[in-house]
Amino acid sequence: MKNKTQKLVFIGLLIAIGIVLAQFLSIALPPSQTIFKIGIGYLPLILISIIFGPYYGLVAGLIQDLVGFVLWASSQGPYHVGFTINALLIGVIPWFLFRYRISKQSIYKKMNIGFISIVFLLSTFLLFRIELVTSRIPDATDFFSYILVVSSMFASIVLGIFLVKMKSIDQNHLLIFIVIIVLFMTSIVLTPLWVKDLYSISYWIQLPPRIIKFPLEIMIYSVFLIRLFDVLKKKL
Repeated sequence: MKNKTQKLVFIGLLIAIGIVLAQFLSIALPPSQTIFKIGIGYLPLILISIIFGPYYGLVAGLIQDLVGFVLWASSQGPYHVGFTINALLIGVIPWFLFRYRISKQSIYKKMNIGFISIVFLLSTFLLFRIELVTSRIPDATDFFSYILVVSSMFASIVLGIFLVKMKSIDQNHLLIFIVIIVLFMTSIVLTPLWVKDLYSISYWIQLPPRIIKFPLEIMIYSVFLIRLFDVLKKKL
């Protein structure tokens, strides 16, 4: 996309899509008192970062977070700069991971399989200690928690099979690695800290539900990112 105006228009469209995805195509759990969300609101930012670079990604992350907050402030609770930091990091880090990739690409397959295996083991542990999930989600029942944990384990298995069958030198391993790193950094590490600061909810109380949703989001993000990146790479 050589025309700068076309590029800016396309980036603006991706930002708008990201705002809509974050608000309307994310699942809040539990609905009565949101502890975490499952969605793909950051997917357009990852695409902008990889395709157009960190500067566009940085600006896009700032715009998407602030505009999204202004439009739906009443339903999102108080503003916290930490969530803006999340968006800025997601607008920058994917480009660096993609640009400065490890020359031996087969290592991404091994790292991804190792990471998914750890998450699967953690989900299996939570299956046998279901009270650690139920007690940390307001109004949740053991049945609801079992559904979440089993869904998480299923997503881990599907991802594992997909990773094993894919060739080691396939670039998709790198894209999945980018998704894993970005989601781990924001959803597992940073966001619980911002929630703790806002609502005084302990980091460790938030962790079990976030571990459960992690493979689900990895699978959803990876499927869409791989497909969209392949399409946009041919078009742009």
